[in-house]
Amino acid sequence: MPLIADDAHRGRVDELIRTRAAVPAGMGRRPPALLAAGTGRLLPLEEVQRGRRSVREFSGEHLPSWLVDAVLARAVTAAPEATDRGISMFVAARRVSGTAPALYAWGDSEPLGDIPVDCVEDYADAPVLLFLCAAVGRAPARAYGGLLTYAGALGQAVWLAARTHGLDCSVYGLPHYRVNAALQRRDRRLCHLFTVALGRGTDGRPGGGVGG
Repeated sequence: MPLIADDAHRGRVDELIRTRAAVPAGMGRRPPALLAAGTGRLLPLEEVQRGRRSVREFSGEHLPSWLVDAVLARAVTAAPEATDRGISMFVAARRVSGTAPALYAWGDSEPLGDIPVDCVEDYADAPVLLFLCAAVGRAPARAYGGLLTYAGALGQAVWLAARTHGLDCSVYGLPHYRVNAALQRRDRRLCHLFTVALGRGTDGRPGGGVGG
């Protein structure tokens, strides 16, 4: 569990979630600068909201790397406070055209390593698994709840941005210990907070259906 040792008492977790402290601004690194890419027709907001649904089964289709970047850039533009408070994005590129399957920090071309095992079983067999994380040691312990809120807000922004580009998503609030282990090889303070699975649903519909 983020912020505490594996053997810490559960009451400590409850205390961290119940207490609130402001998350300092300016903790995050600037998102990567991306060249504008042709995105084709974007879905209007009404259609995005009407078609939003939680998809657990994804097609085997590969996503273009520019499309993944376009979705993430749009989400960061919509929720800049999250990255300013230190929420960062790591991409498990499983089926992305022109990109070797691996775990990447968004904006970096060099992989951090293999995609953590068990994540597909625990989340979804999606072309992309997006891990939202924070260097929790840089914020007060009592700001844990705030970090979760910012991570969730950015995750929802990714979901809406994906729908704008005709893609589907599902979101997961449960962190994964293997993702933590992979990230902490880069920075021991990094903790996994939120996950978004990204791709196209197996039914072939462009995101239509009941929201979930």
